[in-house]
Amino acid sequence: IGGGVIGLISAWRLAQQGAQVALLEKHYCGAGASGAALGTLITPKANRTSDLSNLKRESIALYPQIIEELADYSDINTGFRQSGHLEVVHSERKFGQMNRAVSTKGTLINLISQKEAKKLEPEIDFSGENLIGYDPTSISINPPKIVAALLAACRAENVQIEEGAEVEKLILEGDKVTGAKCTDGRQFLAAKTLISAACGSEKLLKQVGFDFPMTQIRGQAFTLKMDQKILSNMVDYEFPKQSWEGETLMINQWDNGILAVGATVEKEQGLNVLPNKQSVMAMYDDFCRILPAAKNGKMDYAWAGMRPRGPRSKPFINKVKMAENLYLATAHSKIGFYLAPITGQKIAQMMLQNPLKSVC
Repeated sequence: IGGGVIGLISAWRLAQQGAQVALLEKHYCGAGASGAALGTLITPKANRTSDLSNLKRESIALYPQIIEELADYSDINTGFRQSGHLEVVHSERKFGQMNRAVSTKGTLINLISQKEAKKLEPEIDFSGENLIGYDPTSISINPPKIVAALLAACRAENVQIEEGAEVEKLILEGDKVTGAKCTDGRQFLAAKTLISAACGSEKLLKQVGFDFPMTQIRGQAFTLKMDQKILSNMVDYEFPKQSWEGETLMINQWDNGILAVGATVEKEQGLNVLPNKQSVMAMYDDFCRILPAAKNGKMDYAWAGMRPRGPRSKPFINKVKMAENLYLATAHSKIGFYLAPITGQKIAQMMLQNPLKSVC
């Protein structure tokens, strides 16, 4: 249940191993949280040693294999490349974080001068009181193309894709989940069920007595069509002052030349996915101030997306103990594409009853 990057990659991995899979998506595949991503897979800093940071490292390391496999199903260019990442910070708090990161043994990020940064990205204005870190190992992807490639792979593996299938409730026989019923009356029976939807999963989980409240973190972003490539690296730029909610703008130029820019960090917005013109234009103005060449581009698309955060600020990737045959992979917040490879692998292992260590 759920046709974002997590649902698609899980369905693909299950079908590859011989399972018959039906994927139910309320709108169209990639319409939810996956459609709000910028495609920046930033290597976790060496001083980040939590289980979640280690899981991100493990998952990112799987991407080359994933991209190679997807190429066997279609000629869709996923935009996968090791592009590097510049982080520009201004605040004392960020200064402290940066200095701790660069002083940690095994660090991949190094402090560089404004002159060195300008050599890497001539179009960016790096002036002002700041610290600049550079990590050459971070990865850029094109999220819509990744979704399209996964959809092609699922179809090639005979996954039954049902778009426009809004799940109303789980079908239960005692404590056993036996499928799902849609709002249009259709029923899909299954030996095992996975919920990967970012929004709406709380209601389904309450049916089996599992209280899993999620906070929806709203992010706004926009894309610009450019005639030429003007950035080689991804850029995370902290602004000393801004009128939009958040601290930094993440900038990524996809393989097709489109500049993706965002995103705000907004809480308590409900499920409002309509972008706010004032916020978007404020981000655009700040963006053009540090990258004047962007004024030559044409505003392509602006959006707002919800990024669900679980009660422990960690994703849940596991079997639901309250119900038989029910699995959950959700609350990935802003790291769905980061964790997609490892999530698909772990879900397939769990649902097909292969040996598995506990995850998150």
